[in-house]
Amino acid sequence: MTTILLVEDDPDFREAIEWWLEDEGYLVESLVNGAEADSRLREAKYDLVILDWDLPGMPGIEVLKRFRTMGGVTPILMLTGKSTVFEKEEGLDAGADDYLTKPFHMIELCARVRASLRRTGRRRSDQLTAGDIVLDLSSKTIVRETEPLALLPKEFDLLRVFMQYEEQTFSVETLHNLLWIGEIGATDDTVVDCIKALREKLSTSPKSPTIRTVHGVGYKLELS
Repeated sequence: MTTILLVEDDPDFREAIEWWLEDEGYLVESLVNGAEADSRLREAKYDLVILDWDLPGMPGIEVLKRFRTMGGVTPILMLTGKSTVFEKEEGLDAGADDYLTKPFHMIELCARVRASLRRTGRRRSDQLTAGDIVLDLSSKTIVRETEPLALLPKEFDLLRVFMQYEEQTFSVETLHNLLWIGEIGATDDTVVDCIKALREKLSTSPKSPTIRTVHGVGYKLELS
């Protein structure tokens, strides 16, 4: 699955972008702080970064410059309310691959995302497979052998993350940031409860993958 890091501090705008991108079948990780984005880009890889110019902690343009200085090659789409040709020049000269001025329509954003991914040879895959489970991103359905597997929305999103990164162990904090960030009342226990519920539903077939606890680290998907 194509992974996108979205760095945007406006909660309503961020939520709208997340909804559109996830509906397109992308896996979106969101951050609201420039300093956090700078740190995250040093430890994780993404297929595309959507980066707002004006951010708390560190301006987006500085995040961009630091990322390019350390050799980062991931395509970066800058979002900003700055519209003069000189400001666009600064962003592009700093290493941005594309530039979108607010306000814009989400259809245009998604089109630019697809164009950026085409240029780097990355295309969205509509299906993920693990054991006897097939998860279809376009229809948002899961089939086990020939029968549909009924999951709650968050269970679907959680399984989607695990299937995309079969070999990766996720901490509860990372899963919370990926899937529950910004949700009022969501805690680490919320994440753990969802993992338990998903694990129980998968356990009804011996051919299905399982979610293994890696003590002191987190959770990972394990094929039977």
